[in-house]
Order: sequence, then structure tokens, then C-alpha cells
Amino acid sequence: MKISQIYQYPIKALRPTSNSTATITAQGFKYDRRYMLLHVQPDGSFKNVHVANYPEATLFTTSMTEPAGEDDRGTITVTYNPPKGEELKGKPDAPATLTIPLVPDMTGLKQLEVIMHQSPTRAYEMGSEYSAWFSKHFRFEVILAYLGPHGREVLMSRPERPRREKGQGSNATTASTGSWLSSITSLTNSLPSIPFLGRLGGFLWSGWAGGATRIDPGSSTQHADVPDPELTFADCAAYLVVSATSLDELSSRIPGDYNVDVTKFRPNLIVEGCALPWDEDFWGEMTIATDSSPVTMSLEQNCARCPSINIDYSTGAPGKGLDGQVLKSMQRDRRVDRGAKWNPVFGRYGFTTKSDIGKMVKIGDEVQVTRRIEERTRFDWPGIYGN
Repeated sequence: MKISQIYQYPIKALRPTSNSTATITAQGFKYDRRYMLLHVQPDGSFKNVHVANYPEATLFTTSMTEPAGEDDRGTITVTYNPPKGEELKGKPDAPATLTIPLVPDMTGLKQLEVIMHQSPTRAYEMGSEYSAWFSKHFRFEVILAYLGPHGREVLMSRPERPRREKGQGSNATTASTGSWLSSITSLTNSLPSIPFLGRLGGFLWSGWAGGATRIDPGSSTQHADVPDPELTFADCAAYLVVSATSLDELSSRIPGDYNVDVTKFRPNLIVEGCALPWDEDFWGEMTIATDSSPVTMSLEQNCARCPSINIDYSTGAPGKGLDGQVLKSMQRDRRVDRGAKWNPVFGRYGFTTKSDIGKMVKIGDEVQVTRRIEERTRFDWPGIYGN
């Protein structure tokens, strides 16, 4: 088997950048999901922009230029693609592209506390230049947030430790309490925006999606002590791996010549050459043979799927044709995770080791499954899918 595609998502919920190479860090690929958008609510609070709740986010494509030297910050180019058949809604003052520094200067930027799936972190508000552009195209007020040097704690169980409950191991109670309350508010507000499964569908997907609050620079409140800041704005793990063989099998379930767009599953790595579809359910560890030395990736839990895989990327809305049948086509035999019994599974969440930091993986690198598991794992991140 080998790596056939590599994807990074410089801004969470927007379309990915396809790369031929990517660098391993403790939090995933080097530039993956270090930005995200926050929807400003009438009361001044924020709601995290996730694809399932904000399908119009898929109208934005991204490309990256990595820094060429110490003084170069690199760039992310975001392109807004109007819904199929529409123009820019008479907004000539809103250019179709925006350039954002890949590694911004954070000096003087306001800080926010962002809570995603009960796992809080700090981030930086990038300012009106960027937020105004996104707001024009979303047609409601959003702000662009950058993670900076911060990270989020992994709350699902892993081989070296049991599952952590919200705020467990933290020195500050304020952060965990804020996580609990703002997550409830965010969930209640977000459910009506998922028309294709209603309130139940929203709960099954997001559980406690979370939100954000601004941090008073003069406040004495301390941020929660996160012992293992292994996540950026990625939902549950540093990496997501899917099999091309399984994707082909899934595409065969849809009528006609329809091919499922793999980016709807938001993977980082696509592995081709697996003999059987869905065999990855039983991969416990895989080794990637890089040009330097092997990368060991522990594959620890399943990725359960939500209505976001039914989005029509040409309209930025729930699919009305074949695009809208993807989730249903998986329901009959892919609800195989006892921790997410109403949601079909596709892909495995992965983590690398500290010894792999700085290594580069590339398309064509050989992949070997170095540990198999006898039974499928059970998803157990607290608050998601009923856990």
C-alpha cells in the first residue's frame, strides 16, 4: 500500500489544499486547521463554524505557499466560489480572493477562548481586514481566529491513558465550567440550522460543539492547563486516514457514474492498495516509509460520519441529487461503532509519536499495517454521539 493523496485544511471547514508532501508535528500536519471561523451571535458570543452547521463554508477553496525563509510568513489564498448559477450578488467591493499569512504576526492581537467538543484553547482574533471579507461572502458577521502556539486536549481514550472527562486534570475551573455552559448554548442554537436531520441529526453530529469568548487582557483567570496539547482545530485527532479501496466501494453504491468526493470526509491521508474495503476498521497502527526514517502512526478510534458528507460543494447546501445520498448509502452496514451507533463509520483517527516530529511524508510513500486489532474500537469522546 502507499499514500495516494495528502490534504491539509489551513482554515477549518473550508475546502482543503492538496499537497505532494507534508511535515509531521505534535498536532498533526504543520499547517493543518490552525485557523477557524467564528459566527458572531446577536449577544456578542461566538459559534464555531463547522461544515455540518454551515454548509456554505464549502464554497471557499484554499491554496498554500509555505514560507521560503526566516522572514517569509507564507500565504494562504482563499477563493470564494459563488453557488452554481449565481454571481457575487452584486458585491463588486468584495473581491473573490483573499490572502492570509500562513504564519501571522500575533503582536497586539486580541485573544479568545475557543471551546470545541468540551476541549478549550486560546486563539487570536485576526482583525477586521480578514473578518470583513469573510462576512461579506457568508452574509453574516464572522471573525477569523488563529490558534498560535496553543492546543487542545484529546478527551477520548488512548492506549496510554483512559478517557478524560471535560476539564479533568485542569488547574482552572473557569475554563471547564465555560466549556459546559457555552457548549449547551451552542448546541441549542445550532440545531435548527441542520434541516436534513433536524434536532436529532444535529445532536448526533456535534454533541457539544462549543463556542468562544473574548478574554479580558486584565483578567486574572488562568487558562486550563492542557497536559498534552495534541490538537489544533481538528475535531478529535491529529490525523485522519481513509482507504481509497473503501472510497471506491462506497462510490459503487451510488447510482450511475457518481464518484464520492473524498474531501467530503476531511481526511489528511488517503492510502491506496488495500485488498479489501473497510479493512482499515481493524488497523491499530501503520508505518509510513519516508525518505528519512519511518513514521509510526497509531490509529486509535473510528471516525463516525454526520450529514456534512451530503453537502453539494457546487451550491454550498445539502445535496438534492446524488450528493444527498452518500450518508444514506452507508447507513445499512457501516454503523459499526458501539460508541456512535446511529452514525456510519469511515476512516481512522491517528496520532504520531514525538520521535516523528519534523519528518516529511509524501505521495508515493509505502504504507504497512504494523498492528491489527481483533475487534473494532469504540468511540468515547465525552459528549459526542451520546458518550
